[in-house]
Amino acid sequence: MKKKELVFYISPQGNDAWSGRKPVPSRDGRDGPWTTPAHARDAIRAVRARRGGEQLPVRVWMRGGRYELADTLSFGAEDAGLKTAPVVWAAYPGEAAVLSGGRRITDWQRGEVHGLPCWQATLPDVAKGQWAFTQLFVNGQRAARTRRPREGYFRFTGLPEGTHGLFHGVKSAQYAEGEIQDHWKNLSDVKIVALQHWFESHLHLERIDPAQRIVHFEATTLSDLFDETGRYARYYIE
Repeated sequence: MKKKELVFYISPQGNDAWSGRKPVPSRDGRDGPWTTPAHARDAIRAVRARRGGEQLPVRVWMRGGRYELADTLSFGAEDAGLKTAPVVWAAYPGEAAVLSGGRRITDWQRGEVHGLPCWQATLPDVAKGQWAFTQLFVNGQRAARTRRPREGYFRFTGLPEGTHGLFHGVKSAQYAEGEIQDHWKNLSDVKIVALQHWFESHLHLERIDPAQRIVHFEATTLSDLFDETGRYARYYIE
């Protein structure tokens, strides 16, 4: 006989003080779905712990919308349930639920940089070095980062430390004249994306030796800088 299933709901319009057993808020505003995935996880752990060995299947329906996570949402073995009583999280039928670790940037203003029009926003915590980001989504679409070259790729010309094989990294590489500029004032913001074999490496710059045309990286690469063709890896600069 199939076990009865415990059903819970979470919603961006919910409240963690409610029972989580209703798909929408009640008319009197006293009950309805939960709103925080982490709260739902912890509440379900507590429910299952109280039931002891008598475990029932659990299903969490996530109503459509965006769930902004302040911290990593982690699940352990205790959240997996049993073969006969699984714990299932799923988007509510016909709705799209989005879990996001991003932060919303507001208060955009029209501005100008180097004579070109742009949109600007001031982020005090970023300016203080308290956090940083490498991706920006505009209206749900990932915005392209400024890159060099605008199309195609450069290719490294040599490895001063020699070649060591797959998964033996290096901390420097040689580049062709004009590809990397030694006069960039924001070197700590510059990143090289190298395409290697079946993966890509994101390399932050430590310093540049323009006389030898050698770029030094902050950390050792995952592998020496070759690609799937056996040549020095392709790369572009962000």
